[in-house]
Amino acid sequence: MKIIEGGDNVSNLTRIEKETLINWNEEEDFITIETSSKKEKTKLDKLVKETEDYTLILEDEYRKVYRCTKGLISFRKPRKLSEEKRLEMSERAKKNFSK
Repeated sequence: MKIIEGGDNVSNLTRIEKETLINWNEEEDFITIETSSKKEKTKLDKLVKETEDYTLILEDEYRKVYRCTKGLISFRKPRKLSEEKRLEMSERAKKNFSK
């Protein structure tokens, strides 16, 4: 595969083709994240610049492939908030961010 510096032909892809794949296996200590989504590439590029935990390992005209350690990715069940708790958190956020 030819690596193209700064290539970004993502606009040629359909929305269904702009996917993100996460490869996580039990043998290796790292995860690879392959994406052709501009939104996800922007987030991951920022992490590459700001931390040493994420690494860009491949880039071609449609996608980028990143690597990070397994401890950085987790799966959680959604948090269910009561209406009372949601309102309390909303008021606290308004108070803290309106300064």
